[in-house]
Amino acid sequence: MATTVAELQPLLAAGTPLVLGLFRQPLQGKLQDGFKSAARRLKKAGWAGSTALSAESKYDPKAKKFAPSEVETHYKLSAP
Repeated sequence: MATTVAELQPLLAAGTPLVLGLFRQPLQGKLQDGFKSAARRLKKAGWAGSTALSAESKYDPKAKKFAPSEVETHYKLSAP
């Protein structure tokens, strides 16, 4: 489920639109199902872009916060 920088680079290099779901915690349930459903609907509607999902941050109990993932750090993004 986790998308890495190496997996994102070919999608970005293709020059087509990309929808990236960037989350802090491993996804399960409604949030993951909703993203997958949206991706399927875009494809059915003929959208030529790509969708990717990344949820690989780890919680640091000492700092009491999530450490940024590789994708967040590399692309200077922030997951909610």
